[in-house]
Amino acid sequence: MVVKIVTWNMAWWSHRARINEAWDFLYDDIKADVALLTEMGDPVQSKCPFPYYKWQNIGMNRLYWGSGIVSRHKLDDCYTPPSIGALMTATLSAQKNTPISLISMYGIEDKASKSYVANLHRYISDLTPILKDRRRNIVIGGDWNADIQLDGRNGNTANANRLFFERLKDYGLQDCLASSVEYPVQTHRHNSDVDFPWQLDYIYASSAIANRITDARVIDTPQIREISDHNPIEVVIEM
Repeated sequence: MVVKIVTWNMAWWSHRARINEAWDFLYDDIKADVALLTEMGDPVQSKCPFPYYKWQNIGMNRLYWGSGIVSRHKLDDCYTPPSIGALMTATLSAQKNTPISLISMYGIEDKASKSYVANLHRYISDLTPILKDRRRNIVIGGDWNADIQLDGRNGNTANANRLFFERLKDYGLQDCLASSVEYPVQTHRHNSDVDFPWQLDYIYASSAIANRITDARVIDTPQIREISDHNPIEVVIEM
């Protein structure tokens, strides 16, 4: 069985007028089996075509979007972390013998420290009951607003982002793009530092899943540039 997993920031707050095109892209064009989505609008209001989904708004002053997981296959419950809204979890049981713990994670700025990394560390701590279980098959993705290229820039300390990614590796998680792209790779098109290719979006997986990846890519097309300011990451897994 082949499973195609995509992570994407849908930019609901700025591109909601193009939401039908975004759903068509995911469901019909690239035929994603599962998508780990951030800045995603209410799946009912936005007419999500996927039959299974889990979503909750992110709270604060952003009641109209949050983090979600959509799927062609049935989603079961998973451990629910305290940071729900920034985090969404589910279990994909397309094959009974190989359930996958899915995590959609969005990096929110910590207002006190003016840092995204501070909250990312909190989220990883919240996810400890999932991540510490080395028997689990895990896929975690989303817009993390993190990039080791930002260390020492934009208010980041010299190793702030690197330490976050090292923490993921300490849990045995692997970067699903590492063997398929040449770094740095851009996933966010921003207005500042236009010559600086930010990668803010990622998919990491436990080794049993990462070793079954047959294809991984960042999707950058004229169509994508019209419907979000982020590029999706697509990973194909042979289960």
